[in-house]
Amino acid sequence: MTESSFSAQRYNPTGLIAGFGASVSLAILVVGWFGGVDPLVRVAESHPATMPSAAVGFAALFGALLTVSHPQARFLGICVAISVVLLGLGNAVNLGTGTRPNLDMLFADGLLDVDRLSGVTSSALVFAAVGVVALTLGSRRATDLAETGALIGLSGTVATLLGHSFDPLSIYSIQYLSGVSEYEAGLFLLFFLALLTAARNRKAALV
Repeated sequence: MTESSFSAQRYNPTGLIAGFGASVSLAILVVGWFGGVDPLVRVAESHPATMPSAAVGFAALFGALLTVSHPQARFLGICVAISVVLLGLGNAVNLGTGTRPNLDMLFADGLLDVDRLSGVTSSALVFAAVGVVALTLGSRRATDLAETGALIGLSGTVATLLGHSFDPLSIYSIQYLSGVSEYEAGLFLLFFLALLTAARNRKAALV
């Protein structure tokens, strides 16, 4: 491996963004929930919390994205992404029955009545995981699908950050997005940015 190719891999923006996102996700889970540091769980007392199951989902997504550039680890990445899909689908069942995931209930003492993984967050986690699987498949068509998904995800996240107040008491709070936390929106922004850079790097390599 030449020095230039080594530097390109070392400073790959996808890896840097995904690594940072995974670190933030784990910090929310370990320091925020296990350590009881509430500012890492929610921005303000009246704002939605980033649920433990969401933090696990984000950490898994970023971890799966890190495997895309390593052929020997791609099967593992697909398995991790599928686990995120199952997490999102399981939450849909929880929302339908009015219950919380078992993982979230481990931190029941720190949960408010309104705290639960929102339908928007769980749906977006599934959408993001499908993007990882598409990118991992490696074909031109699948890579195009991942790139399109990343652009849609980025657009939706930016629109949420610009147009939605995360304070549920604000007149600018959008009811449909009321369960989404600031940290979740920020992590989705990082993820879809990393997915976009990975997809475009893959397309450049396929030329």
